[in-house]
Amino acid sequence: EAPDTRRGITDGRWKLIRNYEPDRPRFQMLFFPWHQAGQPAQWREFAAGRTTPAQSAQFLPQSPVELYDTLTDPHEVHNLAADPAAARRLSTMQKQLDEQILATRDLGFLPEPLSARVDRERGQTIYNYGQSDANYPLQEILAMATLASAQNVDNLPHLRKGVVNANPTVRYWAMVGLRALGKEAAPAASQVEDALKDPELSVRLTAMVCRGNLGHKEEAAQLLLNEARSAKTDVDSLWALDGIKFLGMEAVVKTVPSKEIAKGHYSERTCKFLKAGGNMQHPVPFE
Repeated sequence: EAPDTRRGITDGRWKLIRNYEPDRPRFQMLFFPWHQAGQPAQWREFAAGRTTPAQSAQFLPQSPVELYDTLTDPHEVHNLAADPAAARRLSTMQKQLDEQILATRDLGFLPEPLSARVDRERGQTIYNYGQSDANYPLQEILAMATLASAQNVDNLPHLRKGVVNANPTVRYWAMVGLRALGKEAAPAASQVEDALKDPELSVRLTAMVCRGNLGHKEEAAQLLLNEARSAKTDVDSLWALDGIKFLGMEAVVKTVPSKEIAKGHYSERTCKFLKAGGNMQHPVPFE
């Protein structure tokens, strides 16, 4: 129901998690968990300021990297990624995670709209597409996704270079990096604006959210709404509506007939959520 990408590795005791989209909260107000009694109750306590830091983490942006000693911390509450005493272990496990991703040619870094389009192509499969370095240069993609996840403004020159890369998946992850920087991506504003016309939908949609982050929310919401209108598939509509949800611009869909912007089961759920007044930071009950 909502995009997100994370990967992890463990040696049985230590556990490393890399969140490649750290500007997203862990809990994105999804239909199924929101309709379980525990989640609304936890949200109400969080909204009232009565939750502990560990309980509040469910509703806040994620750390780019998490490292836990599950022997002494089985509930994974104390993130040791910034602990100097764990620096060597962190470096080793990050290298191991990258090696595992590359060895398995992990296809999870393909944005869903692109992967769905590949899947619809006659004589093509997502697996075959992902085995080609021409289509899916995974080492380059992983490097860009890792830079994107760092939320470090010092990476801005690399991200700006990435958004004009010839490969659409590299461009997508560079744009995710700009989105994750929020207002700090302002030096790349002209490239974000250029990317609003990118031929790859996932890049365009992410650029629209970046545009909203940079102070143009009304314009960005209208662009996302237009993409939802023109979408032919559920996933394309869902990603456009998720951008509206991310920006907290749910009001733009209020008077739009659902059938114009929801193109399948999952986008219909997100559309109902938005029409009920929900966004990424504000849940609402909906059926």
